This record gives sequence, structure tokens and C-alpha cells, in this order.
Amino acid sequence: MAVHPIPSPPGATLSPDGLYWWDGTRWVPRADSTPARLPSGVTRAGDAPVAATVATGALLAAIGAFLPWATASTFGITLNRSGIDGGDGWFTVVGAALALLVAVRFNSGGKVVAARVLGFLAAGVIAVVSGVDMSDIDSKLAGVNDSGLAVAQLGAGIYLTFVGAAIVAIGVLLSWRRLPD
Repeated sequence: MAVHPIPSPPGATLSPDGLYWWDGTRWVPRADSTPARLPSGVTRAGDAPVAATVATGALLAAIGAFLPWATASTFGITLNRSGIDGGDGWFTVVGAALALLVAVRFNSGGKVVAARVLGFLAAGVIAVVSGVDMSDIDSKLAGVNDSGLAVAQLGAGIYLTFVGAAIVAIGVLLSWRRLPD
């Protein structure tokens, strides 16, 4: 049941923030001081679904950096190279850490404009690094496969990292949805 704001009577006891008045049994929102809509870029106490989405994407991207980005097998020997082994995985880990900070900010509420910018920046760094590496590794693996000496393919880690970037971006986009009053 929603409580609709009504004007406070003269001399009513007000809450410390001045947004509510005591009617004798409950605190009632004041119509003359309660904003009908939150200012642009501000959330209520926090947006847990958005924070959870961003955090999930960040964790997937970070985990993916440590998993194989490329796998090659020859003569019964399999070699795996993770994003960390190649060095570029550290960029995705830093992007994932930044995205986790963004998730904390979305969960705490308040102004979220800077969090949105940082969230898109983090998702962009993760996506660009994993996407460029995906293309680069795939072209190099094609040469290995053409030689006939080995079978090489992209590893699950690079895909997981790229998917994590997409989930972070989706979470940031969700922060613009209108919350119910």
C-alpha cells in the first residue's frame, strides 16, 4: 500500500530531514517537500539488481583472464595460454576491478553519473582487449592449423572475458531504467 504525500498541518512534528510529518500514528510524506521524481543521475538507496549485474560481468571477465585464451595440441601434448600469460589479461583484470568499484557505487546509491561513465569505460577496455586478442590469436592459430602439425583453437577464457564485458555494459544500461515510485 503506497502512502501518498499530503500537506503537513501547521505546527506538525517534522522528521529531522523535514520530508515527513507525524500524524499521531505514523510518519507521512510531506507533499510540499517530497520530490515527485528524483533528480537526473540519482538513484534511491541503491540499485541492487544493477550492482549485481555489473559485479557478475566483472567477475566473469576477471575469471576469464586466468583461463585459457588459446589452446594447441600436437603429438598428444596440449598447451594452454591464458590472458595473464600473454600479458593483455592484466588489462582485463584492471577493467574488471574498476567494474567492481562501479557495482559498489550502484549498490550504495546517490549520484551515479560518474559510475556510469566508469562502467562503460571498464566494459570498453575489457571488450576491446579481449576482442582484439580474439582476432589476433585466431589469425595466428589459423597458421598453426594450416601447417598440419598441430590443432589450435581459441580457449574458453577469452570468450568468457568478452561476455563479462557485455554483461557489465548491460548492467550500466540498466541503471537508466525508471525505478517504481
